[in-house]
Amino acid sequence: MNQKNRIERSFTLCIILTVILSVLLYILSFMLFYAIEPVSIDLNGGEPVIEVRDVPYMPGMAVEKPFYIENDGSQAVYYRFYLDNVSGELADLVEVAVLNGNTVLYEGKAKELSRDNAAAADDILLSGDRRYLSVRFRFPEDANFSEGESINLEFDFCADAVRVNKNPNRTFD
Repeated sequence: MNQKNRIERSFTLCIILTVILSVLLYILSFMLFYAIEPVSIDLNGGEPVIEVRDVPYMPGMAVEKPFYIENDGSQAVYYRFYLDNVSGELADLVEVAVLNGNTVLYEGKAKELSRDNAAAADDILLSGDRRYLSVRFRFPEDANFSEGESINLEFDFCADAVRVNKNPNRTFD
């Protein structure tokens, strides 16, 4: 009988350990899935937020264009906007502002709103959330600009997003 009890105990212990390891494996797999899943955002359905031809080229002119950003991923994200590949004579003159209604999220000269200078928006974009925003380009009336001067501004309007989870400083890598 002693031999039989030891075998039963060993068998029971093996079953308990198998169940515990299976549960731990399931939890680890679940955690890895959410840790590895990429962030996915939709900026204006892939359509340009503003065309270069719409940018104001004369002092006093302003253009405001609506757009949206949507979190297509399964986790909450911080987001930011910036201008990439900025070039042209107007880069130091044209003022850009990203607006949420009447609230200014970002503001500065086109040349200043680079990826390195862009900060995260103050709010969080939850999974499936969509924000309707606008971007305003303004050529200041008092800009130092000469008639006949070559006028050009080219850029890409971009957005980045990073997970909120374990990122209290809103760090974009």
